[in-house]
Amino acid sequence: MDLKKFAWLFAIIGGILAIIGLCVPAAIRTVSNILFTTDISVWIIGFTNYDPEISIPMIITLESGFDEDFLVLGILVFILILVGAVLTFFVGWKAKGGEISRWLSLIIGVLIIAAAICWIIGSELIEGFDWADFTPVGIFFPFIGGALILIASFLPGE
Repeated sequence: MDLKKFAWLFAIIGGILAIIGLCVPAAIRTVSNILFTTDISVWIIGFTNYDPEISIPMIITLESGFDEDFLVLGILVFILILVGAVLTFFVGWKAKGGEISRWLSLIIGVLIIAAAICWIIGSELIEGFDWADFTPVGIFFPFIGGALILIASFLPGE
């Protein structure tokens, strides 16, 4: 079986996984005040379910214990991953059945993985993130998607 013919499929699946990572929570943060201690979910873009009564995502606010720098970082990482995933769709679909652009898919895969690493480093700088007990899958999908895109970049022979 010739895997070169399916490199475009690896790239498209990688892009889909990267987008799924943007749609689900990426971390848990413990928030404490005088009245209660609770765990909240945090999305890469900067959404949180700060109010335990409401389970729909809302934008991070200063009242939820985050600073503006984290929100800006989340938006930048979101844009990088989204642009990388969309470019992957175009590159993969254009090469459907043929060879994909090795260098472009290599750059996109590295970009998606680097953006996820930047988000992890940024979240480590904020007190209260708990990576030991449970980490939602949202942060893993960009890594898996980026890895599939990198695999697709090495499949075609030039």
